[in-house]
Amino acid sequence: MFKKTKLWRGLTGLFAGLAAFLIFATLVLFQYASVINKTFNIETSKTEGGGSAGDTEYYKSDFGEINAENLRKVEAAAEAQTVTEAEEGAVLLKNDLVNGEPALPLSTGSKNKVSLFGRATYSPLYRTSAACTRVITNNPERVVSLNKALTDAGFEVNQTLFNAYANGSGREKPGISYLFEEPVSFYNGQQSSLNGYKDVAIVMLTRSAGEGNDMVVDQSSDGRFNKTGQEEVKNSLALQTNEKNMLNFVKEQGFGKIIVLINTNYMMELDWLDEYGVDAALFIGTPGLTGFTGVVNVLTGKDGLAPSGRLVDTFAANSLSSPAIVNASGNTPQWANYNGADYPKDIVTDVQQQTSWVSVQQENIYVGYKYYETRYADAITGDAGAKSSVGSSFGGGWDYAKEMCYPFGFGLSYTTFNQTITGVTDNGDGTYTVKVRVENTGTVAGKDVVQIYVSTPYGDYEKARKIEKPAILFVAFDKTGVIEPGGTATLEVEVEEYLFASYDYTDAKGYVLTPGDYYFAVGSDAHSALNNVLGAKGYTEGLIDQNGNAVTPGENTTYKWTQELDTTTYKNGENGEPVTNKFDKMDINYWNGNSVKYLSRSDWSGTFPTESAKAYLLGSEMATLLQGEFYSKPADAPSTDAFSQGKSNNWKGVNKGITFVSMRNYEYDDNEKWDNFIDQFNLDDLVSMTGNYFGNKAITTQPINMPEKYGGDGCQGVGDKAYPKEVTGGDDNYWPCLYTSVMSCTFNKEIIENRGKLMANQALFLNATVIWTGGGNLHRTPYGGRNAEYYSEDANLCYIIGSIELPAMEKRGILGGIKHFAGNDQEEHREGLNTFYTEQAFREGALRGFEGAIRKGKVRSVMQAFSRQGVVFSSSCYELNISVLRGEWGFRGQVITDASSGVTTGYKSHYTTSMANGTDIYCLDGEKVAGNIIASYIKSSDDGAMLGYLRESAKNVAYALSRSALINGMDDDTVVKEITPAWQILTLAGMSLVIALAVGSAVMFGITEFKEYKQKKEKGNEH
Repeated sequence: MFKKTKLWRGLTGLFAGLAAFLIFATLVLFQYASVINKTFNIETSKTEGGGSAGDTEYYKSDFGEINAENLRKVEAAAEAQTVTEAEEGAVLLKNDLVNGEPALPLSTGSKNKVSLFGRATYSPLYRTSAACTRVITNNPERVVSLNKALTDAGFEVNQTLFNAYANGSGREKPGISYLFEEPVSFYNGQQSSLNGYKDVAIVMLTRSAGEGNDMVVDQSSDGRFNKTGQEEVKNSLALQTNEKNMLNFVKEQGFGKIIVLINTNYMMELDWLDEYGVDAALFIGTPGLTGFTGVVNVLTGKDGLAPSGRLVDTFAANSLSSPAIVNASGNTPQWANYNGADYPKDIVTDVQQQTSWVSVQQENIYVGYKYYETRYADAITGDAGAKSSVGSSFGGGWDYAKEMCYPFGFGLSYTTFNQTITGVTDNGDGTYTVKVRVENTGTVAGKDVVQIYVSTPYGDYEKARKIEKPAILFVAFDKTGVIEPGGTATLEVEVEEYLFASYDYTDAKGYVLTPGDYYFAVGSDAHSALNNVLGAKGYTEGLIDQNGNAVTPGENTTYKWTQELDTTTYKNGENGEPVTNKFDKMDINYWNGNSVKYLSRSDWSGTFPTESAKAYLLGSEMATLLQGEFYSKPADAPSTDAFSQGKSNNWKGVNKGITFVSMRNYEYDDNEKWDNFIDQFNLDDLVSMTGNYFGNKAITTQPINMPEKYGGDGCQGVGDKAYPKEVTGGDDNYWPCLYTSVMSCTFNKEIIENRGKLMANQALFLNATVIWTGGGNLHRTPYGGRNAEYYSEDANLCYIIGSIELPAMEKRGILGGIKHFAGNDQEEHREGLNTFYTEQAFREGALRGFEGAIRKGKVRSVMQAFSRQGVVFSSSCYELNISVLRGEWGFRGQVITDASSGVTTGYKSHYTTSMANGTDIYCLDGEKVAGNIIASYIKSSDDGAMLGYLRESAKNVAYALSRSALINGMDDDTVVKEITPAWQILTLAGMSLVIALAVGSAVMFGITEFKEYKQKKEKGNEH
């Protein structure tokens, strides 16, 4: 009996321990159920019934039925689109004469033996690291490398040199190959392989940053830059020592031509091209899966192709010359009264690293070309110390030619064009039509980009009111078709007047058209257009191009008119909502007096920021807002009993209630219908609407029947989810993405719209509903980690592109969720970064970048930013999410945080505050942590106001989804049922079994021990 007792004691301990472990493991697994289910494509709901309403495919694919055959058509179209984007987005920067002929296009005849230099030729940057774009394809054979594209085009490539890179020093770090360019000893060792391959040297350089990482401003403290013994160069956008040595090596070898490809989305410093004997250079960005085919087509001029891409950023000779850089990226300071370990806990209790970093946007409106071109204009006219040494990169007075490599909008062709303005019409509806005649004055056919610029007055009126004006402002574009030599084309380009109204935040406190002379201008780039305007104003002396060469303004390239003061036209936004100051508290001087100077062209030398701004965290109001928990129950809040959640709704005699799919027929402002629909949700349903893990939760409560569906993420593609097997037929289809980030450089509206169309079609075949995509933020500096995802440095260009690409998706039932709203222009310290600015700069810059997609394009989804507006978390900013977004812009739809991941501490965890201030959904919170915290608060406080916010959030989400492909296949008879995944059933069953074994073992242990005790007692009585 003793042995049995010991056995059962051991089994009890074993099973009890195992049960405790399984209980803990089950809790953890269930806590991350959404992650598990999404990762392994496990369905948690299903739809049944329906079909009585006829055709319920409300949003159809442009490629026909969703099946494997048509999927291949979609992917073929995506591959072709990528090639086209590479062809039309590649920007020809330089094309010198070699033996009397332009270096490009390259001949594929006898002189076609090529050697590839630069580790990037072996390990190209196909795409930049970003949200959900971390793999290229699950079938590497589909990837077209530069080597393959050249070989396919008929070039003989030096494979000995190419294959040697496999064993080079850079092989250990392929993800950051630009930091590991091979030392010159590597190339010296390959010198013999160059024999017979000296017709053309193609050098390719790359730079890579991405989500969570900016380009490095100061490398001296970054150990990544010392791996190969290179001399430390403090600017990662400049040439590294090994790159210089490689270029010198190439220059000395006597190649017939030297061609450079810039394989990055970041604005490298390129003032070295002449120094190393480069004959031609092409900016190609990241060409994606098949884009190198397009790049080589440009290099060879295949089928008469001539480059037609244009830069969407300024390429400065010194990237650190940007007036924004002293308060951005690696230069971002902390509060001036931040004291490390002594950070005042009584002021801010959230995580210090999420509260202490501050970026004051002292550059004001002067981002990119708005700085460089405006300072040039003032240097020509002799205004405001523009020629002073303050802000000069090279010593002495400020010199445009020394500061500039390539201006915004720049791009060469294999031919030449002449543009003239032949007429301007004021359409009387807030738009102008500018008629432009384009003539091909060269010897080959090609396309040309028409860029429309505006110059507006800047004088005493503006200076007195602190209204800043760029000397030249981009406002519109279009692209010709192919024009034969000697041929012409006339484009009629529409310009929105609103895009050149200025925001006056000191006097009118709204958008104004200030009085004076206005000019429309055309030009090959921003600088060319500005020179044309300066010439029209009578300034003809001292005009130069970016190389310092004297230029003569073009004839008939400008149109002048006089504007009276207008402070009323843009006084109201959508639905009559007043447009007035909303962001006074986002100006650091609101809190710190007038301690910080913002850059003004009225005083270049006195206001140019030469060091980081000193911002102080002062006062209880500022600290409370920074802390982030500032919602409290309103004194007039109703009881939660004022709402009837979960009631069976018999609305106007519809006995079966109101289905989700039926809400597609009702507009957002039909409040009675939407209130009755939301009444049917119980509190748990409302909570479910707040949680998101790459898709929405199913609502199976009857009669709602809202299905679950996948949501993609990433400005460079649809997402990282595999196609359903029922779509692929079981074949190994590659990951759906268009990859390339040079779409903006195409300046081609048809290409931009087609990208939106193709992404939508890919999403339909993925069974997706939304793509969190569309990059509205600005390239505020050349170092921003997500510059690859965002459209441009110019807010008006972002406005226009967003109004084209994303509506093309929504038209096909895929919600385009533009991000990150707003002002998320750096990745360093992005978690909680405090950003301060003037209201003019914010409205004409960071906000304008989103406005085209939202206000004009009517998208129904927006993703917020990690950063703060002033000291207020973007997801809790009433002025941003409600006053402007839903008020001035009339947005109707869903607003989601950037990744919150269901945290319970830190600045993202103040959920009642963010819900009350315009947030609807919490990203990556699949287990509804945020929603449950809000629900718990509602129950404990009887706060009907917060319940109202939760209801409004559910309405916003349901409204957007009811206008999406989520409703495909549904009618009023469709029923959505919940499915408990098999792994959850097995986990619970296994845990229950072990618990039962533990209990059984304990019982048996107790029985045997009792028997043993009884036997001992009986033996004792016998004695």
